[in-house]
Amino acid sequence: MCTASEIDLKCSLGYTLDRDKFMNPILKELTGIEGKKHIVTSIEYDTPTEKSQDVVFDSVRDILSNGLDHFSKITFDVEPDGSKVKVEVTENKM
Repeated sequence: MCTASEIDLKCSLGYTLDRDKFMNPILKELTGIEGKKHIVTSIEYDTPTEKSQDVVFDSVRDILSNGLDHFSKITFDVEPDGSKVKVEVTENKM
């Protein structure tokens, strides 16, 4: 299950992303600037089957039910042909 408080972003598709390890140095420097900011992360998943779409949707639903207070917005969009799902997360940071 995915939770908003984890350092690693984990999803049931089997991928793990350690944000500090893989973050572009420019983005790391920009997010380190003091002050209130909104960080928007966009992840696009290839979803060739309805089952793979459901896996992404279930992960987003788990995040919403377990850690909504960590985010100001989460969007979930499916391409009309179902081949891709785009999840966009906006985080509030001080």
